[in-house]
Amino acid sequence: MSSAVRIPPQGGQWLGFDLEQVMAAVGSQEDLSWHMSGAWIVCRDDAPDKWQRLADQSNQPNGVPMTWTEMESLAQDCLQVIDGRFTGRRGDDPLLSLAAIDSSYWIVWAAESEVLDRVRGAFSGVEDYDEPPPLQ
Repeated sequence: MSSAVRIPPQGGQWLGFDLEQVMAAVGSQEDLSWHMSGAWIVCRDDAPDKWQRLADQSNQPNGVPMTWTEMESLAQDCLQVIDGRFTGRRGDDPLLSLAAIDSSYWIVWAAESEVLDRVRGAFSGVEDYDEPPPLQ
């Protein structure tokens, strides 16, 4: 069994979902330490400026730490994550990674197969994907 899945567009001319729906599919992961890297986002005009600053900082070699609650706020304030990886760890061990790829699809890597089963159930056309464990 693959330890990652690829979520394709869910219909129409655009992706049809974003970070908020991916987070809902994997279920609450507040107990993990989160890290955002390589983010390119589009936020609402009235969204706090901090999201764009954090996205810019995420493109530095060390990225930026985040909490699950901050990710939920980002998902509500921003219209789209075009690119970016959100990696959840317990200690030094990566347990979950949510990655937006060029507004085209999302990759979810998980150490626990139950998480991937929830993603498969939440979206249509989900495919197994060969994705190595996250490095950071």
